[in-house]
Amino acid sequence: MIYRNIMGGEGGGLSLKAFANAKTKTDGYNAALIKKQREFYKNAKYVNKYKKSLKQQNHKHVLPKLQNL
Repeated sequence: MIYRNIMGGEGGGLSLKAFANAKTKTDGYNAALIKKQREFYKNAKYVNKYKKSLKQQNHKHVLPKLQNL
C-alpha cells in the first residue's frame, strides 16, 4: 500500500504512518540473529574438530595396548 506524504510540496520525507509501516515490516534480515547463528556454527565446527582429535588420540593409545597382548 502506498502512502502519501503529509508534508506536501516537493518530497521532504515519509509520513509518520509510512515510516512506522516501513520499520515494522519484517524482511527476514536481522543482523544480530545472523551474527549469533554464525557464532553458533563456528563453535559447533570447533567442537566437532575437538571431538575428532580426542577420538584419534584415544585410538592411538588403544593400538599399542592391543599389540602387547
